[in-house]
Amino acid sequence: MVGASGAISGVIAYYAVVFPDAVLGTYLRILRIPVKWFAFTAVTGFIVWLVIQVFLAILQNSKMTYISAGAHLGGAFAGLVAGIVVRIRRAEPGS
Repeated sequence: MVGASGAISGVIAYYAVVFPDAVLGTYLRILRIPVKWFAFTAVTGFIVWLVIQVFLAILQNSKMTYISAGAHLGGAFAGLVAGIVVRIRRAEPGS
């Protein structure tokens, strides 16, 4: 499956690999009312997102949801590979 959500998943994974210590943040909201601001690293955000996607893949396999977690996980895999390649090239002497 190909779609924008799979591509965005790749960007999320790439960002987490290339900029693992970047600080991200989000509001916890209840009924559209901001309750608290949370800050976390890119790697932490990616891991939480990845756990959610695996859970959705299990639900999708059980036919309990139609969200294409497979596309999200596939895009994330591509982003991980691209991020690892970039990190290896940056680490090479003379680059």
